[in-house]
Amino acid sequence: MGNVPTREEASAGRRTSSFSYEHRAMGHRPSHPFSPPSMDGASLRKKMKGKDKDRKEKRRLKEDHAYNLIVRHTENVDGGFLAPYGTYRSNLDYDTKIVRNLIIDRRIAPFYTPLQDFEDDWSDEKLLEILRSLPLHAPLTEDSLALEPEDEDDHRLHSSNGSFRRKDNQKFKQTMAKKTVEWQQEAQRLQDRDRHIAKRSLGAVGNNIALDIPSDDLLLLLYRRASECPICFLYYPQFFNISRCCIQPICTECFVQIKRLDPHPPHDEEGNEQLDTNGEPETLISEPARCPFCASIDFGITYVPPPFRTGINAIPPSDFRSAITTIEELDENAIEDEAPDSSTTTIITESKSKARAKKSYSIDPTVLLDQGRHRRNSLPPNSPSVITTDTIRADWVGKLASAKSKLARRSATASAIHATSLITEEEHISNSQRRALRAARQNDEIHELEERMIEEALRLSLMENRDEVQRRRASAPESRT
Repeated sequence: MGNVPTREEASAGRRTSSFSYEHRAMGHRPSHPFSPPSMDGASLRKKMKGKDKDRKEKRRLKEDHAYNLIVRHTENVDGGFLAPYGTYRSNLDYDTKIVRNLIIDRRIAPFYTPLQDFEDDWSDEKLLEILRSLPLHAPLTEDSLALEPEDEDDHRLHSSNGSFRRKDNQKFKQTMAKKTVEWQQEAQRLQDRDRHIAKRSLGAVGNNIALDIPSDDLLLLLYRRASECPICFLYYPQFFNISRCCIQPICTECFVQIKRLDPHPPHDEEGNEQLDTNGEPETLISEPARCPFCASIDFGITYVPPPFRTGINAIPPSDFRSAITTIEELDENAIEDEAPDSSTTTIITESKSKARAKKSYSIDPTVLLDQGRHRRNSLPPNSPSVITTDTIRADWVGKLASAKSKLARRSATASAIHATSLITEEEHISNSQRRALRAARQNDEIHELEERMIEEALRLSLMENRDEVQRRRASAPESRT
């Protein structure tokens, strides 16, 4: 009644308490249902701490990668930038540090801001107006960066074990998308500010505030002969990367999109069909990227930089002048004051020429035709001047090893499940056989019992007939007398 235990519950409680007391006395500890018996609390906490540290390190690397994809006007090389404009939103998993260093070393072309359209008959004023209005990056939104497929566990009553991990990763992606938009908006605001400063101080002497805003001469020199990339069909300056095999131009934004295929089983070369390897991990391969023009394997590019340098490790882009007359802007008074007599005329002339060579930021536009297209033969992928797709994605070896390890674990799990099903099936068959034998044995016993009963009935019937015959024979003489 109520909370008062019944007699059976009280006796069961006494048995349980005595059982627990005996086990404690013998040194047995009650096992926690949620902790593995082979791992104590300290080891479990250490393992969880290591996993949390690895997760934080991976997220820090992802944040650094997203930060390096921000286009900043202060990070410019020869009129281009160190980060992509944003023509593509996917396959940006290349090593940003390697690409940035290659651009700074002038081994690949920088990321130039593309033109959607270009006409040769545009005036300089119209071309400059279009170039001055171009943003650093294509429009960004948080939804486009953090777009993920809907989780199927959202419509289930009970979520799976991986649902919480997926939701946590989705939350991190949304946070990174918000940060990326904010970083790019801040970079655009700084460029707009420097553009306004450069426009307001146009023609002023000694303006060193907006050094990273390119001069009109630099913009016209780059985009006056703009060319179309044959892959993305956007217009860039003529300083393209050139494919090592078929000598075709390709912009850097398209080049970083090309990469190896994901690890997969080998294919039949003739029929292009996947070979049956029974899921063996060691058979996985990672095919090198092919040229998008001629399908040659081990795609790579070469690059010949322009005959001028601006930006990082060079002159500021705002100081670039394409007119030869800019040499006259040198301050020659100091050199002339140091030459009081005619005996030092030769020294003065040499000093002037050295100073001009150091101070002159001019270039003749006629030397810029067909830069980098002079090569006529293909180059091997291991040539020192060739940059392959594996160069900017050097982690393909680790990805292949990770895919093999994952497939090995999956194969081991499948083998264990198959072996367990076979054992269960054999046990089921054995049980069925035993039941069949038992039923057959019972049927045989019943049949034997029936036969015995029939035999006994026949024996009793024969005995009764024999007794009846004997009684008749005994009564027959008496009736005769």
